[in-house]
Amino acid sequence: MNLHIENGTVLLDSEDGYHPERLDLYIQGNRIAGIGRCPDGFVPEKTIDAANQLIIPGLINCHTHTYMSVFRNLADDLSF
Repeated sequence: MNLHIENGTVLLDSEDGYHPERLDLYIQGNRIAGIGRCPDGFVPEKTIDAANQLIIPGLINCHTHTYMSVFRNLADDLSF
């Protein structure tokens, strides 16, 4: 499915960290085909208005528990 997500705020990665920018997102099948510019020949089957919404391409993890794997099984014998 070709999907066009318009009017959203896209969270982009840069060397300075993440920064939001208002751009359109174009998806072909399960891949991002374009950010900010429509790919040649792209015809959307569905358009989503993402006004006042945050778009996070590439599934940037905004909530993570990776640090917890370091402490796995540590103090399991203690009560809260």
